[in-house]
Amino acid sequence: MYLAFAMDGNNQIPPLVYGVGKSETFRSWDWFLRKLKECIIGKQDNLTIIYDGAVSIASAINKVFPNAFQGRCCRHFLMNLREKCPRFISKEELFWKPCKAYRISDFEEHFSTLRNWLPSVANKLDMIGLEKWARVHFP
Repeated sequence: MYLAFAMDGNNQIPPLVYGVGKSETFRSWDWFLRKLKECIIGKQDNLTIIYDGAVSIASAINKVFPNAFQGRCCRHFLMNLREKCPRFISKEELFWKPCKAYRISDFEEHFSTLRNWLPSVANKLDMIGLEKWARVHFP
C-alpha cells in the first residue's frame, strides 16, 4: 500500500491519497506519485517529500517532482541503524535528541554527544546530509 500525507496549518497530518500495489518498484512509485501530483492543486513550489530512502522512491520522485526537496524519515533511518549497528539499540535517545532539536546550539550539543558515543552512526548521518533528517537544518 502506498500512502501520502500532508501537514496542514494546524500541524495535523491528514491523508491525501493512497494506492494499492504489488511491490515497491520504480514503476509502481512513478504511478503513485503521478496520482499524487493530480491531487495537488496550485503551485508545487516548496514541496517536500519525506520517505524511507529507497532508491525506487527517490528515482520516481526525481522524475515526477524534480524540484521537490527529499527528506529522510527518521523512524525508518532508526530502524536501519538498529539492524546495522547493534550497539546503537541502547543509545537511541542519542539519535532522537539531535533529530528533534529546534535550536542549532541544542543540535550541535546533542550531535556532538552522538558523535562521541557512536562515531560510525554520526558519519552515516553526515553522509546523508543534516538537512535531510535534522529538524533544525530542514529547509
